[in-house]
Amino acid sequence: MRHTSHRKILAMVAFAAFLASLASPVFLTDDYPDDSYQFGVEILACGWLGPLYGEFRWYANLIFLYVTYKLFTGAPIFCRWLLFLALFLSAATMLFPYQRNTYGQLGHIYSHFGIRSFSDIVSFELGVYVWVASMLIAAAGILAPNNSFKPNPHQGGA
Repeated sequence: MRHTSHRKILAMVAFAAFLASLASPVFLTDDYPDDSYQFGVEILACGWLGPLYGEFRWYANLIFLYVTYKLFTGAPIFCRWLLFLALFLSAATMLFPYQRNTYGQLGHIYSHFGIRSFSDIVSFELGVYVWVASMLIAAAGILAPNNSFKPNPHQGGA
C-alpha cells in the first residue's frame, strides 16, 4: 500500500484552489454604463503588465507554481524565503487598507507615502479569496514535514 505525503496532498488542494480562482469572478469593475466582472483567467493573462502600474502581486503566481511543483514532486525547496515572498505578495491584496472614492471605486491608501490610487474596482469577489487561500495552503505544505509512510518490508502484514 502506497501512502501519499501530506505535502503532496496539500499541493494538489492548493493547485485545485488556484484553478478555481481562475474560473471565479475576482473583481466587480466600474465599466460605464454598466458594471462587469473580471475573472481570474483574465487577470492571469494580463497581470504580468502590473509593474507598469505599480502592482506586483501577479508575480506571486510564478512563485506559487514553483512551490506547488516542488511540493508535488517531493523535491526539497531550497529557498524557503520564496514562501514568505509568496505569502506577502498574495496577502498584500487584503492587507493594504482600502477606501471608496465619490464614485464608489476602491482605492489603496498608502498613508506613509501620501499616495491615494483609485482603480475601477468596485468590490472584491470570491476569486480573490480563493486565490489567497491557494497561497496559504501551499505555505502550509512547505511547513509540513517532508516524509511519507514507507512500509517496512521485513514486517509482516495483511
